[in-house]
Amino acid sequence: MAALTTSPLSSINLGGAEIAAYSSVHAVAVVSGGDNKLRLVNLSSFADPRLISSLELPANAQSVAVAGDLVAVALVNPTDKANSGSVLFLRLSGTGDKATLTSLGEIGRAHV
Repeated sequence: MAALTTSPLSSINLGGAEIAAYSSVHAVAVVSGGDNKLRLVNLSSFADPRLISSLELPANAQSVAVAGDLVAVALVNPTDKANSGSVLFLRLSGTGDKATLTSLGEIGRAHV
């Protein structure tokens, strides 16, 4: 049996990518880089990924998940990382390079 080999189809420099959540419906990846930015990447062509936008967050992102049109981003508590953070919810609209993110609100920690 021949060995299975893999190689990247393509890549994109986002200045760091910690967690990515893919939406096949919207043909995008929502990517956190461990900082206070959320990146939206067009993946309508896997051979040519493109950064659509970078959204500044109120705190550093720890995780990101996509379910249908809903995006949830876990945020660290910016004043005390040992305390509870919050979750920011966004709506994902459009497809490919026309995809957008709209804030729906944040729940969790008390806002200071």
